[in-house]
Amino acid sequence: VGNNRDFLIELLEDGPFAAGEAATDYIEANLDRLAKRKPPGGDAALALVAATMVDRPFGALLTGWNSRGACQFPVDVALASGEIIKAVATVTRNGVEVKCGEAISAIDVLSKTENDIRYAADGRAARALYARNSEVIDIDCAGAAGRYLDIALTQAEDGGAGADSVKAPMAGAITSVAVKKGDRVAKGDVVATIEAMKMEHQLKAPRNGVIAEILAKTGDQVAARAMIVTLGAEG
Repeated sequence: VGNNRDFLIELLEDGPFAAGEAATDYIEANLDRLAKRKPPGGDAALALVAATMVDRPFGALLTGWNSRGACQFPVDVALASGEIIKAVATVTRNGVEVKCGEAISAIDVLSKTENDIRYAADGRAARALYARNSEVIDIDCAGAAGRYLDIALTQAEDGGAGADSVKAPMAGAITSVAVKKGDRVAKGDVVATIEAMKMEHQLKAPRNGVIAEILAKTGDQVAARAMIVTLGAEG
């Protein structure tokens, strides 16, 4: 539900306004600054978003690990403003680190439930409430609220020209890899299989192309959204 809560909180916390020093035209004169929406979590916002995407509990034996090293997955989200952010998250044993361009966002997750995350960023503890409904993620933290649309899997499932990788739809174990680097594949070809919850799922090429890189092998434990193979141009 749309609301102006963030604006009202920003206004009430504004120094001159809170001190009673604001003139009648104060809001109009400072509207751009006051109305600018702060992301929940501040500088740690992307890491907080990524933490909501991790299905396994932090601190668990296999969280953040596979036989090839730290687990990574894409954090591709659309904001309410229409802006699209593309980043890569690395899951550690205790938290998440996200790199977006040259910027790095990181948190340690102290505890996490279905709708609540307690975390530490830059040595300070904080708490965020969140809700996930399919691809939509809502986060509320310290008076700031944000809505994010997770487009990573949607893009992979589109099969469009921009789908350059095959990602794990869930956390699980890779049971087979059917391709090798340099192989030509057609849209719909099975490139790997993953076992999760005692069920085996086929991972298929989203488009025609050439296998550019293989990022997992049989026996690897991978996180949800982990990249399994990448595709190059058809050549």
